[in-house]
Amino acid sequence: MELVEPTVDGGGNIQPVSMNQMAHTNLSRLRKASALPLSCINHISRKCSNLPESQRFYEDLLGFVQVKRPGSLAVSGVWLFNYGIGIHLLQSMALPGSAQRKELNPNDDHLSFQCEDIDRVERMLRANGVQFLRREIEEDGIMIDQLFFHDPDCFMIEVCNCDQLPLVPLARSASLKNQHHFFSACKRTMGLINAASTFTAAHTPSPPTDQTLNQT
Repeated sequence: MELVEPTVDGGGNIQPVSMNQMAHTNLSRLRKASALPLSCINHISRKCSNLPESQRFYEDLLGFVQVKRPGSLAVSGVWLFNYGIGIHLLQSMALPGSAQRKELNPNDDHLSFQCEDIDRVERMLRANGVQFLRREIEEDGIMIDQLFFHDPDCFMIEVCNCDQLPLVPLARSASLKNQHHFFSACKRTMGLINAASTFTAAHTPSPPTDQTLNQT
C-alpha cells in the first residue's frame, strides 16, 4: 500500500484527516526520534474465568476467528484474530473485583471497534440479550455514536462510528527527523489474508464449461 505524506500548512500545522485517510498517511516522519521502531498493534491479552464462554463471545458476537496457538505455552488459552488485531484469551481463576464492574461506565478501560451501521449493531445486541449503554457526543457539529457493553468477565467493549471525527496530529510535539517507514497492516495480517484467499480459491468449484454442460 502506498502511503501519502501528511498535508502541512504554512504554519507547520498538520491538516485534519479522517481515520480512513490516516491509514494511508505516512506518519513515521512525525514520530519522535526516541520512539521505538514499531509497526502495528499485535494483540491484546485478556484473562478470563471461563475460557469457552469468552471464546464464544469473541467469536459469535464480535466476529473473531480462532488461529493456531503455540503448543509450548503452558497456560491454557485461545488465540483469536480479526480486524488486523489479535485477542489472546488466557484461562484464569475467578477474577477479583469483576462483580464491582457490572455498571456500564464509558470511562472504564475498554477496547473499541469501528462499525459502519451503529443502529444495526444496537439491534443485534438487543437480539442477543446483551446489556449495553448508548451515548452520543458532539464535536464541532459532528455527531459520534457509541455503544458500550461488557464481555463475560466485565471487560468493557465499545462499538462506535468514531471515524467521522477527523484526526488532528499535533506535529509541534513530534520530530520530523525520523524517516522510518511504517505499514498500515502487520505482515502477519497480510499473511492471514493471503492464506484465506488461497484457501477460498482452492475450495471454490470452477464454473462449468460448455463441455461439462453438454455432458450433463
